[in-house]
Amino acid sequence: MMKLVSFFILITCLHCTVDVFGQNGSTITVHADALPLGKFLKLLESKSGYRFVYRNDQLPDNKVTANMVNVPAEEVLKAVLKNTGLTFKQLSANLIAIGPDTESSTTILVKGEVKDRTGQPLPGVSIRIAGQNRGTFTDNNGLFQLETQSTAVLLCSFIGYEEQRVAVNNNTNFSITLKDDAHGLNEVVVVAYSVQTKSSLTGSAATISTALFDKAPRSSFQESLQGNVPGLQSTNGSGQPGSIPSVYIRGIGSITAGSAPLYVVDGVPVITESLTDYNVNTLAGINSADISSITVLKDAASASIYGSRAANGVILITTKNGVAGKTRISASIQRGSNQLTIPKANYPLNTKEMVELLREGWMNKGDGSTEAGFQQELKSRGVDTTVNTNWIDVLTRHGAYSQANLSAAGGSERTKFYVSGGFYDSQSALRGVDYRRMTGRLNLTNKATDKLSFHVNLSLNYQKANAVGDVGLMANPVRSLVRLQPWLKIYNPDGSYDFSYNNTFNPVAVLNDVSRTGSIYGLLGGAGAKYMITDFISLESMISLDLNYASSNSFFAPGFGDGRNTNGWVSASNNLWNNWVATNIVRFNKHWRNHGINTFIGYEAQKTSAAGNSAEASNLLPGLKQLTDASKPEKVASLATANSLTGLFLNNSYDFRQKYYLTTSIRRDASSRFGNQRRSATFWSVGAAWNIYQEPFLQQLDFIEELKIRASYGSNGNQAIENYASLSLYSPANDYDGGPGYVLTQYPNPYLTWEQNKPFNIGVDVSVLNNRISGSLEYYNRVTSRLLLNVPVSSSNGVTTIFKNNGEMKNSGIEASISTRNIIAKAPGQFSWRTDANFSTLKNVITKLDNPITNLIYRREVGSDFYQFFLVGFAGADPKTGEALWYKDATKTKTTNVYGEAQRFNQGSALPKFFGGVTNSLSYKNFELSFQIYYNWGSKVYDNWGPFTESDGSGGFGGSSKMSRITYENRWQQQGDITNVPKVVFGGTQSGLSNQASSRFLYDGSFIRLRDLMIAYSLPQPWLKRAAINDVKVYLRGNNLWTYIKDKYLIMDPEVPVTGDYDQRPPVFKTFLVGLDVNF
Repeated sequence: MMKLVSFFILITCLHCTVDVFGQNGSTITVHADALPLGKFLKLLESKSGYRFVYRNDQLPDNKVTANMVNVPAEEVLKAVLKNTGLTFKQLSANLIAIGPDTESSTTILVKGEVKDRTGQPLPGVSIRIAGQNRGTFTDNNGLFQLETQSTAVLLCSFIGYEEQRVAVNNNTNFSITLKDDAHGLNEVVVVAYSVQTKSSLTGSAATISTALFDKAPRSSFQESLQGNVPGLQSTNGSGQPGSIPSVYIRGIGSITAGSAPLYVVDGVPVITESLTDYNVNTLAGINSADISSITVLKDAASASIYGSRAANGVILITTKNGVAGKTRISASIQRGSNQLTIPKANYPLNTKEMVELLREGWMNKGDGSTEAGFQQELKSRGVDTTVNTNWIDVLTRHGAYSQANLSAAGGSERTKFYVSGGFYDSQSALRGVDYRRMTGRLNLTNKATDKLSFHVNLSLNYQKANAVGDVGLMANPVRSLVRLQPWLKIYNPDGSYDFSYNNTFNPVAVLNDVSRTGSIYGLLGGAGAKYMITDFISLESMISLDLNYASSNSFFAPGFGDGRNTNGWVSASNNLWNNWVATNIVRFNKHWRNHGINTFIGYEAQKTSAAGNSAEASNLLPGLKQLTDASKPEKVASLATANSLTGLFLNNSYDFRQKYYLTTSIRRDASSRFGNQRRSATFWSVGAAWNIYQEPFLQQLDFIEELKIRASYGSNGNQAIENYASLSLYSPANDYDGGPGYVLTQYPNPYLTWEQNKPFNIGVDVSVLNNRISGSLEYYNRVTSRLLLNVPVSSSNGVTTIFKNNGEMKNSGIEASISTRNIIAKAPGQFSWRTDANFSTLKNVITKLDNPITNLIYRREVGSDFYQFFLVGFAGADPKTGEALWYKDATKTKTTNVYGEAQRFNQGSALPKFFGGVTNSLSYKNFELSFQIYYNWGSKVYDNWGPFTESDGSGGFGGSSKMSRITYENRWQQQGDITNVPKVVFGGTQSGLSNQASSRFLYDGSFIRLRDLMIAYSLPQPWLKRAAINDVKVYLRGNNLWTYIKDKYLIMDPEVPVTGDYDQRPPVFKTFLVGLDVNF
C-alpha cells in the first residue's frame, strides 16, 4: 500500500497543539460494547458532528468499549486512540485527520510468530507496515522480524485467513493468531496483471482454497474446479487420466470458435490445445502441489484487460514462492487404487441371461418358431452356452495410483527460492489406459536494491499417456465391454487368440499387442524485473517462453484388427510448439487524503508457432514396432503454422475513502488470425463498487461486518479460430495429368474479425454475525455477437462455405455462494465446523442466426439453446403389443409404430438448469474430516450408441449384438405391461435398428456425487520435536465414492462432457488412497 500525501504533511506537524479542537465547549455521550475501532469512529462522527480522515488499513483491530457521558469529543478521541500508535490533528472546524504518531515513535526491531487457531505455524504470511511499501514474510516456522516505528500498525494477511491489524505500541515481541477467513472483503485476490483486496473489486472474481486442489489425486487442477467455483462447469466424462476436461465459464460463448477460458500461469498466457493425437492435456503438466492460488475472472471488469482472449473468462494460476527464513522441506506420498463407478447391478448380461432374452425374442417372432428351431439356430451359429466371458473382469481392473512430491522453500530477506519435484502415475480402471507425469519447478526472487528486484520462474514436465481406440472404433474396449456377447471366447484351445468375431478385433489381443501413446515434454520459463522509480511509480518488464514438444505413436500388430490387411501399421508424429510472450508495464499507485488511484499501462506481444511432421507405414517385420521397421511407406505430412498478437492496454482504479470504487480498462489488440481489414479491435470495461458497510448509517448495526454492491459492463473478444481462417487456402498434393497441382479449399474473408462478448454483471457481497456467515449473490448477462460461422456459398469452385461473422447468442444466470462457520473452536484442539456452498443457474439462448443448423442430434436455431437435442420422440412400448411407439410430432397427441412416420422435435438440453457444490470441513484435536458434494441437475445425456446396445433382439446371435441389463429387467413381456422397453424380437425390424435414433436413448442427466472425502490425523507435536519434524499428517482420501442418479434407466456414469453425449469413452473411475505429508 502506498503513503498518503496528506499524512506526509500531517506527520510533520502533529506535534502542534490541538487547542482549536472542542473550543465550542460541547460534550457528547457515547456508549459502545466491543465495537471495532472503525465503527466507533463512524459512531463518533454521528455524535460529534466532526468528520474524520484516516486510512482503514492503519486502524488496528482494536475493540472499543466505552461508557462516556457528557465528555468533550477531544477526550473521547484521546481515550480510544491510546495505545494504538495513532494521533489526531484538526485540519478545519469540522475536519480531523487521524494518522500514525511519528513524533513520539522510534525505530525498533519487532519479532514474532504467526499461527493458525490450532497452534500450527503459518509460513509465508505477509507482514506489512500500514501505509508504507515495506514488509516481510514469515519463515517456515511462522517466525518474522522487521524494523518499524514503535507506533506503527502491522498488517498480517494470508490467503484463506482474515487480515489482522496489530498495533506495535512499543512492543517488540508478538504472538499472532490468524482466523479462518469466510471469504471476507479483506481477502487478497490475484487479478489480471496485479493483486488487490476483495473489497476493492468491482468485477466478478472467485478464488479457490488451496486445500481443494493441493496434492489432489486428480491429474489436473482443472478437475478440482468442479463444484468449487460458481458459474464454472468442469466436466471430463472420460476415465483417461491426463485427458482434457471441458471447462466453461458462464455458459457457451461460441458456435464454431473455442469456448474454453484463457489460462494464465504466473502471468503467462499458455498453450492449451490438444498437442497429441491421444488427448494429453498440456495443463496437466502443472503440479497442483506447486500452485499457491487460482483465481477465476468471469466478467468484463476483471477480464477485459486481456482483450481478444477473454470472452470465455480467464483462469489465473499463481505458483508458490519462497519465504525468508530457514529452509522448509515438505514431502508427501500417496498410494491408492482406481476402480469403476458403475455399480454391479448395471453390469452387462451373462450368457444365461442373454440366451433367455433371445429365446424369448425367438418366440416373439410370430412365425411359428419353436424351441427346437431355437436350439438349431444356437447350434448353427456355434454358440457355446457353457462359455461365460465376463467382459467387465477381462477389460477392467483396479488400477494402481501413486503420487509423490518433494519441495524446499526458504531464503533471506533479499533472495527467496522455491524448488520442487513431483511424480504422478495413474492407471485407469479400464485396461490399457495409463498416465504418467514428472514435474520440476524452480522459482527465484531477488531484491537487488531497495528499488530493483528480479524474479525467475522455470518449470519442466514430462507426460506420457497410453490410450485405446475410442468412440465407435472396433478397437475400443468400452465398445467391446457393452456389446460383445458373453459366449465369445478370448483364446482358442491351443492358447492363441480367437479372431473369429468382431471383425478380428479380439479386445484382449488389442490391449496386449496394439499401442497408442502420446507424450509431451514441456518447459515454461519466465524472467522479469521491477524498478521502483518513486515510491508510487514502478516499471515492470517480463519475457516468457512456453515450449512444448509433443509426439504421438501408434502400432497396429499384423494379423488382426487395424493391421490385418497391411501386415501391420505404424505411425509417428512430432510437433514443436513455441509460445513467446513479452510484457512491459508502468504502474502508478498513489493515495492522498480521501482519494486513491491505481493505474497501469502496458504493452504485450505474443507469438505462437508450431512445426512438425508425421509419417505412416505398413508391412512390418515380425516382432518389430518402429517406423523404420516397416517396408511400405503409406503417408507423410508436415506442419508449419504460426499466429501473433499485440496489445496495448490501460487500467485505472479510483477509490474515495476506500468506500466508493470506480475501475475502467481499455485494450487495443491486433491479431494475425483475422482479415487484413479487421485485424485490430478495441475492448473496454467499466466497473463500480460501493462498500455500504462503511456508511455511518450502518455502523451501529453490530451484526453486519461487510456489505458491498458492485456492477460492471464492457466488451472482450474471442480469437479461438484457426490461424489462417481469413485467408485463401489451397491444398497441395492434388495431381493433374500426372503433374502436381493445387486445389482451392477456402475462400478468403478480409473482413473476418473477433467475436464480440459484452457481459453485464451485478453482485452483492455480505458478511454478518462476526463473519460467521458470508457470501455473494450475482446476476450475469453476457451477449456474444458476430459469431464465427461457415455460411453456404455457391459451389461452382468446389468450395461450399465461407467463414463469416454471423449470429448472436446470450448466456444469463444467477450465482450464489455462502460460507458459514457453524462451530468455531474457542481454543486449539476444540471442535470446529465450516461449510462452503455454491449454486449456479444457466440459460443459453441463440438470439440471431440466419438459418438453423441441424445435425444428427442437435438443432441450433433462434430461441433455442446451443445444445438442444432434436430427436424423434419415443413414446414407450405399446401395452397391448409390446411394439415400440414414437410420437408423430411435437404435440405428442398421436403415436405411430412406424419410425419413418415420426418427426423430430426439441427434447431438452445438455446444459444443466443448475449446478454447484457443498464442502464441509470439520476438525477436532488432531483429527480432520472434509467432504465435498457436487450436484448437476436438469441436463440431458444422450447415448449415441444406444440403438446398438438397446437392439431389442434385432441383431440375433451377432457377436456384437449383446443387449443391456435395462432391456433384460424392463422389457415388455405380456399384454398390459407398462414400460419404456419394447418386446424382444429375434431379428426384428420394427425397433432396435441402428438408424432409429430417438429420445429413447436420451436420459435425465441429473446426479449428486460424493466428489471428495478425506479423513486426516496429525501426529502430536511432542512426538515430532526430537526428530526435528514440524508436522506429520496421515490421511485416507477418496474421489467419486458415491453417486445418486435420478434416471433409473441411465446405467453409465452420468458425468459426460458439456456436449451431453455418451460416446463410449473410458468410464469415470473412483479413487481410494492413503497419504502421508511430512514437513521439516
